[in-house]
This record gives sequence, C-alpha cells and structure tokens, in this order.
Amino acid sequence: MKRTSLSILISAVALSAGLASAPVSAETRAPTEGKGIKAAEPVLVDLGPGLKLRTRVFIVEPGGVIPLHAHKDNPTVAYYYGGPLSEFNADGKAVGQRGGGKAYSDDRTVNHWYENHSKETATVVVSDVVKQ
Repeated sequence: MKRTSLSILISAVALSAGLASAPVSAETRAPTEGKGIKAAEPVLVDLGPGLKLRTRVFIVEPGGVIPLHAHKDNPTVAYYYGGPLSEFNADGKAVGQRGGGKAYSDDRTVNHWYENHSKETATVVVSDVVKQ
C-alpha cells in the first residue's frame, strides 16, 4: 500500500512540474546504450591547433534513448525540435523536457541522458568544441 501511495505522490509532483509524459520511477537507472537514434555524419571546422568545432544531427525516434553522457570535456549548445525529449540526471531523476524549437547549453558540470516518451520524432542539432 505504501508503494502505491508513493507512486501516486511522485506522479502528482511530476504532473505539476510539467513532466507528465515521462514515466516516473524511484528506480530509474541511467542507460549506458542508446536505442532508436540515427546520427548524421558530423561536420568539423578546424579552430586551430588541436581544436575543432563539431556539429551533429541526431534523430530520436519515439521510445528512443540517448544514453548517459557527460560534457566535462565538451560543453555543448543544442537546438531541439519535433517531439520533446525527457531529460534525466545521472541519478535517474527527471530534470525536465527539451524541445519546442529552443536552444539549450550544457556546461562542463552536466551529466545526463534523454528518452523520447512522445509519439513524435525528435531532432537535435548539437554543436561542441572537441580536442583533436
């Protein structure tokens, strides 16, 4: 009975936070493998000795997962459109949703993963600076 009450409470909090499309579970584990993702060939621009600007396009199908990843060595700017992606931190806690034709940045402290719980395909255009 306690578990059911906890699930109802967690669901109510998620609804009020605007996370209703993301399943809520106290036992959500960060995935280490992706699924339902297509990635275009990256475009690279030489920025000088040892650095390149990299831009990639990811298509995330409904039910798709972008696995746990960190931005320690590659702060990122990403533009999202199409279906929203539910974002989770490394501990599996729901952070929010990304989408709606908006750009977001991820600094060196970000360690997260995404799931597409919508019925729409999500597209993400990601640019970052990488060491080469």
